[in-house]
Amino acid sequence: MSRSPLHWALIVALVAGLVTVIPAQPAGSAAVCARAEADGMQFKRKRGLRYGRLTWPGRRGTTYRVFRNGVVVGQTRRRSMPVRVKAGRRYAFSVKVVRTSGVVANCVGNLRQRVVWYPPARTRKPVVRKTGELNVRIRWRRARRGDGRLAGYRIFRNGRVQRQVRGRAARVRLASGATYRMQVAAVDTRGKVGAPSAAVVVQIGHQPPGTPGAVTVGGATDTEVALGWAPAPRGSAPIAGYRIYRDGAVVRQVTGHSATVGNLAPATGYTFTVAAVDTRGYLGPTAPAVQLKTALPPPSDGRIHAFLLASTGASFAALQRSYRRIGMLYPTYFNCRFNTSTITGKDDPLVTGWAKLRGIPVMPRFNCQHRDTLHHILTNPTAREASIAGVLSLVRQHGYDGINLDFESGSEHDRDALTAYVRILGGRLRKEGKKLSLEVSAKWDGFSTSRNRFYDYAGLAPHADHVFVMNWGYHWSSSTPGSPDDLPYVKRAADYAASMPFKRRFVIGSPLYGMDWPAGGGPANRATALHHSEVMALMARYGARPRLDPTAYSWHFKYTDERGVGHDVWFNDRTTVAARMQVAKDRGLGFGVWRLGQEDPGVWDVPLAAPTGWPRP
Repeated sequence: MSRSPLHWALIVALVAGLVTVIPAQPAGSAAVCARAEADGMQFKRKRGLRYGRLTWPGRRGTTYRVFRNGVVVGQTRRRSMPVRVKAGRRYAFSVKVVRTSGVVANCVGNLRQRVVWYPPARTRKPVVRKTGELNVRIRWRRARRGDGRLAGYRIFRNGRVQRQVRGRAARVRLASGATYRMQVAAVDTRGKVGAPSAAVVVQIGHQPPGTPGAVTVGGATDTEVALGWAPAPRGSAPIAGYRIYRDGAVVRQVTGHSATVGNLAPATGYTFTVAAVDTRGYLGPTAPAVQLKTALPPPSDGRIHAFLLASTGASFAALQRSYRRIGMLYPTYFNCRFNTSTITGKDDPLVTGWAKLRGIPVMPRFNCQHRDTLHHILTNPTAREASIAGVLSLVRQHGYDGINLDFESGSEHDRDALTAYVRILGGRLRKEGKKLSLEVSAKWDGFSTSRNRFYDYAGLAPHADHVFVMNWGYHWSSSTPGSPDDLPYVKRAADYAASMPFKRRFVIGSPLYGMDWPAGGGPANRATALHHSEVMALMARYGARPRLDPTAYSWHFKYTDERGVGHDVWFNDRTTVAARMQVAKDRGLGFGVWRLGQEDPGVWDVPLAAPTGWPRP
């Protein structure tokens, strides 16, 4: 039977696998194989083609029928066939034997496979040329396309995408002072990226900023200075700011061309300079420096005597805040050694120097509160002379304005010996232009205790420049709760001091601390001394509301702690301390406090704390 040319063309296309023909199948024949995959069955496709070649194991001369996703795509006597596919899709390929009778028989095998989508080919190594200090031009050859159309090229800098372009060249701006690895990769319309090209290494140099203009001083106080300078020329990168150097060390960095530098010591010389720094962190040369000396701080014009506990920073901080109210400072530096004339302790140069620079006389406290030791120092001529010599040596060595004697707990039988010690020491200090102050326990006619009988007010006053009356202790740590300085007792002690000769040398002392007695107080329930801030914290914690006792003229409140123990708290604030100040001022006496750092800060703001009307220490 003769066949037309069209018929032969269809047969050739079938064999080539490019035209799908589904022949009639005998009843019962399966469209896909049920058995496992056969070894050696493969499907391969080259980049960019719309078909691939399926191969399988078998015998020559056998007829095979090929299925794609259960549909016949062709029949051949070979052991391979081209099969049309679409990249990126998953297919199930099957091959069966066709007997001479036309019946589809044994399954040769099946294969499930995703047809890979080929991205564009690798771009050849690009060429890079510098076109400016920070600019380069990069170009490359066209990459062979993969399964999709080319959309453009991605430019990589040190492994990260910098940008994407449609053409085959681009200008890229790089930062200075760095080394870069430049690569290019083609990308198709589906976002598939080809392998990056070989890297081209590019090194970019860096020019740091120039030198700012010379530093000038706009003004200086005792603690800060205003500086200015002309801008520096920029280098490779914009200027981020200017670093300020004080005596060669960086203080801070600013963005403008002026700054105020604080936290300086008064009457101290400094050297300042600046240098520009750019956004890449490169530092330029420093400007011509300026040297200056800060001013002296405002001197104190205060009149209040104040003790400072040198072992706590809070006490020094209180002095720094309120020094303009302080006229005499008693830092707690020195102590006596048990049953000897030796003086222990040391100067704190920070406290001493800070106060002297502000015109506050410094008279360190020499503390001795042991009866036997005091008896030894006061009654043994050799020990007394050694003790006095030791005090004078300390005053000379550190340039103190004098010394403060805190001799407590002495025997009343050593009363005259104490007066003699004060007379000798006071005379020697005055010969050197120095002063002497000492503490005494409060007393008045009819009020005599083992502590206050140690002091002869009338005998001590002619030889001491200041007699500090410790006008507190009317309730103490092991007593029942109450105000440490009941106002009626304060007035009696002040009246007695005012009746003495040299009354202007007497100073009425006031406590700044509070007291917290648990369980009714007494020797078994000793009180705890509290700073004003600690008193306020207790009130807030337990929701206590203080009451002003009209007789003692001190504040008082109660609370119950977490263990169920009741507490009584007595304390003073700016109002009640001001009342004690008024007592002293009305009698022409000085006023002093124990101690800085425990007080209500508002104490220093009351009008009575101002120097007007008070005698100068």
